[in-house]
Amino acid sequence: MKIVRHIFLSCAVGACLLSAAGCAPQVQLTTPEPIKVDITMKVEVYQKEGATSTERKLSETENEALRRRDMRSGEVWAMKNDSVAVEGAHGYLEPHPKSGWDPAYIQRLVDEENKDRKNLYEAEATDTARPLAEIEAEAGKRFRQQSYSHGPAK
Repeated sequence: MKIVRHIFLSCAVGACLLSAAGCAPQVQLTTPEPIKVDITMKVEVYQKEGATSTERKLSETENEALRRRDMRSGEVWAMKNDSVAVEGAHGYLEPHPKSGWDPAYIQRLVDEENKDRKNLYEAEATDTARPLAEIEAEAGKRFRQQSYSHGPAK
């Protein structure tokens, strides 16, 4: 009799659990209208006292030199990446022809780039009343740092 009673209680508990599981509440995740978010932002720009702009208006010659440099920049970077042209210490490219590259093409591109760089350096030297050699050395250091992420070439 105990066994029958035990089986009956087990069945009753099981039936209650099954019926309770079927009565779980439903959660509605949709909304009748899309959710709208209103964001207000305030941006304030501060300029420190005494910070003045030292930019100057470029001459037509300088603008043309910059335009030409921009037009050939992809070729110059390709040559530098392949070590066919390297940045010298004085702000000018140095040709290093190697197999697979036309030496005349390399020399022509290096000469054009260096001519435009020299025009820009001379204009800056005149405008800032600094020696041309100083401007060339600064440019050389900057170009070498940009070209060689692992450090300047030896």
